[in-house]
Order: sequence, then C-alpha cells, then structure tokens
Amino acid sequence: MRPRHLIALLVLVISGGCRDDAAPTGDNAPAAAEALITEEVLRAHVSYLSSDDLKGRGVGTDGDRAARAYLAAELEKVGCAPGGQDGSWEQPVPILGIQSTVTTPLTASGEGGEATFSAPTDYTAVAGSPAASATWDE
Repeated sequence: MRPRHLIALLVLVISGGCRDDAAPTGDNAPAAAEALITEEVLRAHVSYLSSDDLKGRGVGTDGDRAARAYLAAELEKVGCAPGGQDGSWEQPVPILGIQSTVTTPLTASGEGGEATFSAPTDYTAVAGSPAASATWDE
C-alpha cells in the first residue's frame, strides 16, 4: 500500500467515514471531521502499522497479514462494510515478491572522486523482471 493511500485510509478510519451516524453534517462538518483527526490518533495507527511487530510487512508474511487484519478491523469499527469478493475486506491483486542477492558493490566516479556502495545497506538493486536470475554487466 502506498503511503498516501495508507494516510487516506487512516483518515477514513479515524473520522468514522463509513457510518452515517458518525459522519459530521451541516455547515461545520469539515471542522467537526478535522477535530476527530488528531495527532494522537494518527500516531497510534501509524505507530502500530510501522512497528517492528509487523516485521516489515513483506508480501505474504505474517506481518502483512496482521497489517491487513488491523485495517479491516479498524474499518469495521467505524461501520464500514466489506466490499471485496465473497464479502471479504480485500481485493485480490497479484503481487510478485522478489528477493535479490547483490554480490558486487556499486561504484560511481566523477570529478569529486569515487564512491563505493554496498547492497542492501547503501542501495537496493531491483532487476525489474520476474526471471529466476539477472546479471549486471558493467
């Protein structure tokens, strides 16, 4: 989930955007909705979703499943109904997870000298293809 999509979802959850009885109405609706979105509430959601308990939320991992279950539970709390297939909270999206092993450091040179970078601490290498292997030749 992209960060901006996560924030939009959190705003929906925090503001009670699914329940008719929870949604502010009238001329002061924007101010009333804004009052529900506090730093404390946002911090609590973001803190959990970014916590080490979710172990990075990698595709198909226990952390990924826990994050999705958390979001579904929060949406249900504010009165949303699932809209996915067969009454689920999720829309199936094919996702390919790739784990790469980079054995050669990345070196860059210019007028200021040369710099060497090691993966994965200094950069992340992505092949851009689901092939079983890829090589980087010069």
